[in-house]
Amino acid sequence: MKVLLVDDEPDMLLIVDMALRKIGGYETVQVQNPLHVLEIAKRERPDVILMDVFMAAMDGPQVLALLAAEPDTCAIPVIFLTGSASPEEARRLIEMGARGVIAKPTGPRSMVEQFRSILKTDQMDSTTKCDV
Repeated sequence: MKVLLVDDEPDMLLIVDMALRKIGGYETVQVQNPLHVLEIAKRERPDVILMDVFMAAMDGPQVLALLAAEPDTCAIPVIFLTGSASPEEARRLIEMGARGVIAKPTGPRSMVEQFRSILKTDQMDSTTKCDV
């Protein structure tokens, strides 16, 4: 499974990348600049995108909206990784179209377990649609 990682903080990107590759066994592609996510998602065809919510150039919900508006990327599940994962914030992000939210900071093993849990739940969810 290929995971597109999006975070404008290089250290966080490295930690998440290592956790998903070493613990999870996933193939990863990293994107530090959210302005390039659409282009890279079209080229790389990831199975899922794990993205930070708060980024300088463009925030995660804005990137999610761009992905949802494109036929080539609208069906790619997006999971958010955020430091402000209150229940209200998580609900808001899911209402926007995210498949799940992982709170940070979290340990690498816990993050991978949460990631897998969201993917497992998402595979059973038959409401996955692409309106474009």
